[in-house]
Amino acid sequence: MNLNNFEDHIDSIILARGFGYYTAGYVLSLVETGEHAYRAKVEGTELYKVVVEFDKQAEINFTVCDCPYVYGEYCKHQAAVLYALRAGQAEQKQAGTKGKRASKADEYATLLEAQSKEELVKLLLAIGAEYEELKQEIMLQLGGGSEEDLISEAVVLIRSWIDKHSDRDGFVRYDAVWDAVRGADKVLDKANLLGESGRLAEAVKLILLVMREMVDLLDRADDSAGSIGSVIDDALNLLAALLNDEELDEDEQEAVFELLLTAADEQIYDGWSDWRLSLLSLCAEVAEGEGLRVQLEEYLAALIDEEKKSVWRDKYLAERVNLIRYGMVKRFDGEEQAEHFLMQNLHLSDFREIAIEQSVKEKNYERIIELALEGEQQDVHLRGLLRKWREFRYQAYRDAGDLAQQRELALEFIVDGDYAYYEEMKKTYILEEWQAVYPQIISMLEEQGKAVRGVYTSILVEEKEKAKLLAYVQRQPAMVEEFYHELLADYPEELYRLFVQHIEKLAASSGDRGGYKRVCAAIRRLKKIGGINEAALVKERLQKIYKNRPAMQDELSRV
Repeated sequence: MNLNNFEDHIDSIILARGFGYYTAGYVLSLVETGEHAYRAKVEGTELYKVVVEFDKQAEINFTVCDCPYVYGEYCKHQAAVLYALRAGQAEQKQAGTKGKRASKADEYATLLEAQSKEELVKLLLAIGAEYEELKQEIMLQLGGGSEEDLISEAVVLIRSWIDKHSDRDGFVRYDAVWDAVRGADKVLDKANLLGESGRLAEAVKLILLVMREMVDLLDRADDSAGSIGSVIDDALNLLAALLNDEELDEDEQEAVFELLLTAADEQIYDGWSDWRLSLLSLCAEVAEGEGLRVQLEEYLAALIDEEKKSVWRDKYLAERVNLIRYGMVKRFDGEEQAEHFLMQNLHLSDFREIAIEQSVKEKNYERIIELALEGEQQDVHLRGLLRKWREFRYQAYRDAGDLAQQRELALEFIVDGDYAYYEEMKKTYILEEWQAVYPQIISMLEEQGKAVRGVYTSILVEEKEKAKLLAYVQRQPAMVEEFYHELLADYPEELYRLFVQHIEKLAASSGDRGGYKRVCAAIRRLKKIGGINEAALVKERLQKIYKNRPAMQDELSRV
């Protein structure tokens, strides 16, 4: 393989990904370490190291990457480095395009500044004629008309981006959603500028418009990636930021309050109670006057009455609504009334957590333990909450220095499968004591039928109980790929046998190319750890057994 034609020897998908990494500037450094020898750092899921060596004719003699990829001879990180090498980027500085972007931006600004007003107008007219969404963005950003015009231009901009990325049936597919919401993002940018310039009411109206348009879009888009939901969350965050930054007089408070409460009451939020409640929380932030507070209280009470059809939904809404009320009581009625309100609502988990957090600040460990135990009894069938209260209780035992209770509760967590508490428990013993304790934990897990992958195997690895770990892998050969690192030095031959057993079983259960790739990846791993003969033999057996599976034969031929 030569540097000038490496594309002929690397899978096309890997090449495409590697070229993407190269052009995006993910080759962070590329250093010549010797004659025709290079070392690179490539940004990926982690920072990976790539080594490349070639001769005077650019024939690549050696290349390796320390990433975990095993489905082919070359990975995307190596491909990215080869592209960078061929472009002559080997030097002791960052490689890629990140630095170039800034200079391009400067060049762009200089070019625009050099044009006359007439030339710029002519250019913008031409762009607007060809790209409707850019025309609408220019009108929104530069328009100086009435508030009605502003709202109208924002609607057209949002919908022009949505229409451009919708299919013929008006549906926005998964891969087009990110582009479809760009108009909404631009309207939020405009709202931010308006808010910063003191035009708060207009900013609020634009933000609420974005939310309304995005909630409506959810019914005709595949938002599996959460792009639309993120825009709505961004809108709420911008609303909160603008309201926190502004000192509102009484008229402004009433105006913004009415806008928010009217929006929260819109039918479009039926079924989207979190966003409705977020708007109501913002109402509470501006409800400074007694009249506004009473109006909000009445609305919240009516909302709970409407939603009592579902027990779970009733409890959830009651919790969120009472949190809004609690915030208002703290602001207007003082700490004593707030504490009384808090105690009245301890049956709601958020309020119990607030009470515990207050006790944590006060270092009132007895109170923390009391509240946590009550929570455990109340929420015994709710696993997530039960765990939360137990965690608070554990922290209280630890901070109070109650070693016996801390160890007892840690053991409960370990038996439930939480390895982090094994490490915590281990820290409470000196080494000599621990040598007698941990075998008892292992035996307990085995006796209770919990000698399975997870906390059990993590303990075996931590304590270097290799014989037990081998016995576990012998019972479940598929686990050989996960634990071969720990076992290779002591049991190489048995490990090779287990790998072969695993590969043959994996091949028998595979029926598509993805499965065949996993089989071949396991063969490569077996070869990599020293089982060269075993890898060759199992490959040969599979080629004979599955001779009528062309895809399997094709993948095996690449090993």
